[in-house]
Amino acid sequence: MRLLAPVFRNILFVTVLIVTQYHPVVAAEKMVFGWVTFQDTKWPSPYSGGSIPSDSLPWDVLTHLGLFAANGSAPPQSSYINQYGAFTKKAHEKGVFAGITVGGSSDGALVTMIGNSASWNNWITTYLGYLDAHKMDFIEFDFEGSYSATNIGNFFQTLYDSLQTRQSGNDPSRHPYIVLTASLSHTISWSSATIRNTVEFVNMMTYDYNNNAWGRVTFDNSPKSYKYYNGTGGATDSIGSGVNAIAPSMQRQAIRANAAGWPMSKLNVGMDYNGGSWGNATVIRQSTSGTTDGGSNATFAGNWSTFSQIPADSIFFDQIAQAYWARVGSNLWTWLSLPGRDSGVIATRKVVDSMGLGGVCIWNLGNEVWNASPVPPGGKGWFFSQLRRHFNYSGVQPPPPPPPPVDTIAPAINMVRPANGDSLTGTVTVEASASDNVGVTSVQFLLDGAALGSPDASSPYTYNWNTDPVADGNHTLSAVARDQAGLQARRDITVRLYTPPPPPPPPVDTVAPQVAFVAPSNGDTLMGTVTIQASASDNAGVSSVRFLLDNNALGAQDNSAPYTLSWNTDPVIDGSHTLSAIARDLSGLETRRDIGVWLTSPPPPPPPPPDTNPAGGSAIAVYVDAIASPWINGSWSSTNNFQSTERVYAGTAAVKAVQSAWGAVSFHSGSWASPVPVNTSAGDNLRLTVYPESLVTLRVELQND
Repeated sequence: MRLLAPVFRNILFVTVLIVTQYHPVVAAEKMVFGWVTFQDTKWPSPYSGGSIPSDSLPWDVLTHLGLFAANGSAPPQSSYINQYGAFTKKAHEKGVFAGITVGGSSDGALVTMIGNSASWNNWITTYLGYLDAHKMDFIEFDFEGSYSATNIGNFFQTLYDSLQTRQSGNDPSRHPYIVLTASLSHTISWSSATIRNTVEFVNMMTYDYNNNAWGRVTFDNSPKSYKYYNGTGGATDSIGSGVNAIAPSMQRQAIRANAAGWPMSKLNVGMDYNGGSWGNATVIRQSTSGTTDGGSNATFAGNWSTFSQIPADSIFFDQIAQAYWARVGSNLWTWLSLPGRDSGVIATRKVVDSMGLGGVCIWNLGNEVWNASPVPPGGKGWFFSQLRRHFNYSGVQPPPPPPPPVDTIAPAINMVRPANGDSLTGTVTVEASASDNVGVTSVQFLLDGAALGSPDASSPYTYNWNTDPVADGNHTLSAVARDQAGLQARRDITVRLYTPPPPPPPPVDTVAPQVAFVAPSNGDTLMGTVTIQASASDNAGVSSVRFLLDNNALGAQDNSAPYTLSWNTDPVIDGSHTLSAIARDLSGLETRRDIGVWLTSPPPPPPPPPDTNPAGGSAIAVYVDAIASPWINGSWSSTNNFQSTERVYAGTAAVKAVQSAWGAVSFHSGSWASPVPVNTSAGDNLRLTVYPESLVTLRVELQND
């Protein structure tokens, strides 16, 4: 359809613009997310830069309200934080979700924070402090800088985990959540499962497609380069032909996000509103041409500055988009938002319904009242009325669900153990039982009114109490139950603490141990290596047994039965000795047992048989059982028994000599008067065996007279 120039220039086009309006047939409420930027100069005086009345917003059409907190620094660099509470309270009264929005075009602090994981906990603690204080429902991130998708995913997961311990102020049955606002052209990995799984929904910044020019420009609330959606989203989708065949498209943004894994129902398309465009726009600018997803934008280079300058043959109406557009030259075009028309809202609603999107996001709510002063109450501006018409079918926001009935019933609490009046000592288990008509949140034990341990949030409600540090005597032990409404009930009992007397000392041990020789026996004759063994017993316990020889330590003490010692007797002088065993008990008491033993050396091995055929002659015998002839006894200072049988080397007898002083056992061949010469060549060896019974000096001499 084409307009005649006179008709358009004189704004005489009302009847011509009566076309079939788009009315959705799906009676399902869509999301309407709007932003409030407290520092935005688009708010009229006296509210610009000051306190904004919360009743100036269209609460009956909004579902979500984002309260901008500037650049995302911690704490927020905004002087309007004190208005969070009023707006959030009003939103919850109207059944609208409210949250903090951080980031934006000056999001350097947010970029820095997300790039430094060490700062996450402080940032989260700071912002969740505002969320908790005002019972907000979400935190929204407007990413416009350069971010690492990995960092965003890890940060979102950390924040998401922290949000799981909190309740939404508008819907206590759910946790606060994360909202993402971004364009597909930003450095965010839209295919990241971590980001996708931690984000509730996405506001796509498709309002930026028209030159990012937020002001009095004709296209700001136009159909936003609407492209008719035929189910494929292919490059051939078109709203016209020729210069209008390809244009940046909010549909294509949604299709790309959906291809990356995002459900259509979690995507909101953006439509910005700068109110001057609706009523008295004076500047015309060009939308993007030649691309499908935005790209660079340029102005009309001063071709036109007002509506009246647009040639009639350059104005066209698109039946599908239900909107006007203008062509300049052969390849430049722009959508037109004309006074009194709602083509932008209609087109956006068609995109939302045809693609099954979640809804729309509006930049920003302050623009509706840009030129109105004072602010019209209840959001009565023209743009808001079009939102009501196309995004809320009844025209009235359904009232919020009634609040749950006030719980006035306090919980019931009883002490299970100990019982009232019990006497306690050491570590005891304190246990209480609690019940409530709605639910018990915790049980806290008290001792004399002071907390005893931490609250127990789950049954059985118990506490292991070490009573030792507490003074003896009577004390009040209490159990306090708290329910979900904050109501409390308390049960007190009295217990007596006491310290048990110390155990008596062990009795003094006066019984000495018993000890006896197992081997050898008293009077035994010992030689070589023998085993000494003793037995010992005691009423408390034997600690050790040690042996003595003639009162000198013999070996090391033995600390465990059997008490034994291997003793080599060879180095000890033959004769009578005293062998002792001393047992010692655990108290240090000792008992000694002595026995006498006789030590003897073993006999020497038998001599070799006589050499009956020695080389060089026969043997010369001096003594064989008796003095051989011609040998005689020539001893002096020596008493000799020539027939002793005590020590016999060979034969049946030996000479036993007892000397009291220096003496000698001597044999002489023949008498002293008549010596008999000895033929030394008759023998070849001299055999002499001596058994001394005491230390002696032995000298053997062979002499000639």
